[in-house]
Amino acid sequence: MPVSFLKSRSMYPFLIGTVMAVFLIPILQSAEHAPAIAPYAPYLWIVVVAAPLLVVLGYGTGVLLLGRMNVIREVLRFGVIGASNFAVDSGATQTLIALTGYTDPKSLPFLLLNATAVAMAVGNSYAWNRWWTFGDGGVVARPTFIKFIAVSLGAIAINTATVSLSLQAFYPSGDYPLYALTEVKVIATVVSMTWNFLGYKFLVFKK
Repeated sequence: MPVSFLKSRSMYPFLIGTVMAVFLIPILQSAEHAPAIAPYAPYLWIVVVAAPLLVVLGYGTGVLLLGRMNVIREVLRFGVIGASNFAVDSGATQTLIALTGYTDPKSLPFLLLNATAVAMAVGNSYAWNRWWTFGDGGVVARPTFIKFIAVSLGAIAINTATVSLSLQAFYPSGDYPLYALTEVKVIATVVSMTWNFLGYKFLVFKK
């Protein structure tokens, strides 16, 4: 992707929404089996298809109403990226577990699969936060990259521990529907997203 295109920041919400739409597909496929969601599944597919435009409209509205202060814009951007991270994390986790069959939240394969999905979300987060939220997309200095690795490892550990412990608490038998992963990922994302925002803001991308 040409650098000139990446520097066209007006396109970022649309691109992030496109990434989100792709990873929302496996999430919705599993959610269709949830009794409370199944009747609304056709409408949710419309949301998935329209995700890029919805992200653009949502972010634009937020900026118009609240975005006068730079820190508010940062929070709005981080929130958009956080939503895409949730989609990448949850969608990748469900895909990997469906393909491998490793569902025991206490097993090492499950923990590794979850960590892999979180690492994908962390890469997504770093790229967009570097280009859009906190940085300008320039060359990354080695100390900055080392700080990013430290924060990311913390996020992976926090997310994986939260998912594993939540599944064990909510489904002690170890038997749970695939869509339950989305439910616990909501909890894990809130916790790890808070960690990431503080780490990126005050350590990795500190100005």
